[in-house]
Amino acid sequence: MGLMECRIDELFGNAARRFGRETALVYQEESYTWEELDILSDRAADRLEGQGVAKGSRVGLWGENSAAWVVVFLALQKLGAVPALLNFNFQWRELEQVVRISKIQWLCYGSAPALKKDPGRMEMAVNRFGEGFQGLMDIREESIKLREMLQDGSGQGTRIPVSSDCRDLACLLYTTGTSMAPKCVMHSHYSLVNNAVFTAERIRMDSKDRICVSQPLFHVFGLITSFLAAVCCGAKLCVLSHFGSEEILQCVQRHGCTILNGVPTNFICMLSNPAFYRYKTESLRLSVIGGANISATQLDYIREAFPTVHIMRNYGLTEGCNLCNHEYSDSVKAVGRSVGKPYPWIELAIQDPKERRFLPPGERGEIVVRGYSVMKGYFDSKGCGQAAQAIDQEGWLHTGDLGMVDSEGYVSIVGRLKDIIIRGGENIAPIEVSKEIQRYEPILDTLVIGVPHPVLGEEVVACLVLESPQDYSEPELRSMLKARLARYKIPAFFLVYDRFPSKPSGKVDMLALQKDAYAKVSSLHKDDKRYGVKL
Repeated sequence: MGLMECRIDELFGNAARRFGRETALVYQEESYTWEELDILSDRAADRLEGQGVAKGSRVGLWGENSAAWVVVFLALQKLGAVPALLNFNFQWRELEQVVRISKIQWLCYGSAPALKKDPGRMEMAVNRFGEGFQGLMDIREESIKLREMLQDGSGQGTRIPVSSDCRDLACLLYTTGTSMAPKCVMHSHYSLVNNAVFTAERIRMDSKDRICVSQPLFHVFGLITSFLAAVCCGAKLCVLSHFGSEEILQCVQRHGCTILNGVPTNFICMLSNPAFYRYKTESLRLSVIGGANISATQLDYIREAFPTVHIMRNYGLTEGCNLCNHEYSDSVKAVGRSVGKPYPWIELAIQDPKERRFLPPGERGEIVVRGYSVMKGYFDSKGCGQAAQAIDQEGWLHTGDLGMVDSEGYVSIVGRLKDIIIRGGENIAPIEVSKEIQRYEPILDTLVIGVPHPVLGEEVVACLVLESPQDYSEPELRSMLKARLARYKIPAFFLVYDRFPSKPSGKVDMLALQKDAYAKVSSLHKDDKRYGVKL
């Protein structure tokens, strides 16, 4: 299958014509057909155009998943505008910062935690958005009233498509920063549409599928693997505003969902929920798991709990979209040991991070990729420092991930270039230690992190979630590790959690976890004044 010359609005237009009166989206018990989404996005485009939004306008889209979010996204595509997909968990300072960095001209705002907490602040925030900002549009469900909008009958009806090239800028996405500002990633229609087409093809998605959409649509994983892939083939989107383990189980049972995608933490939270076995999940046929590494033990645990589910692992990043996935026919063993093979038309190689030479199969190095799915660059790259050098002169995107490719072409992730604990001058790979800890059966999940140490520089700490607390024994675990790891790699502390702190995407909030772990370690050394480093 070759690459398509197609824009997102064209892709959606094809779906509206092909699937017409079939249900496209369900949200809060309201359902909309493909025809209705087409009409709604036309009318939303009229409203936006009336405010001055035009081809090339940068429009922030800030809010939890909703039917209105989908409608406005499609409306902006029809106008040839550029939606900037903002993390709904941004607090006011972060929102203001990103609006200024991205030179956003309009902001469409839906429900967001900061707005719920302080609903009167939006008008005040406008004064801090910087020169060039032109206006707001309230797209909260109670304000935009989609059902009334659909019955209104106003607007010009079917819109004439805006003249646009598929290599034009389609949207702005953001890397998830913690201590620094997120980088603004530019993607074309060409990269997003083709990536969605190949994703739908690999996971065998079709119009009979019903997707439980709990991943945030502002992330590339949710945007492509659920939303745009569904547009490719007419699958039904069962949209949840945000991740909630019991809400997901309710959605799967109520709508007979066939696909549930997520990060490993999502599934572990669901399985840890006491309500899990009260819900029927037999309708599920597929789960694409991505966004973080997952152990063979965790995969087995998920398979046991979801016996009807075929698990596929995904590897990608904001700057490169989905890069690898398994073939549907791949064995359980292949899924357990790798993230699959690169998508068609994507070149993936392993490079020595220092010498920049390409490495043969079986050797570890930095994963570099090039092809249609790679971003156009960072918006206003002059403000991104070294991040602007992510794509080298030969067009290779440097992912920052460490990996290897085996003789059959399967890709494995072995860590991050910067994800190294340096203890007393020794480099320790957290993923190596985590892998050994996962061999201990009472443990469900583990994350190994480094915390500041006054003498060693960093100390190794293992954060654990237990599957069977009654069987857990720290001395037993230590004894097992001593037989498999050098002494300096064995964690000084094992901290037990009910669950790890998470971001709205479901990914573990590593900064929050590190701060909490350091506070716990410090309390064990409360008489030692050297433990005073602020994280």
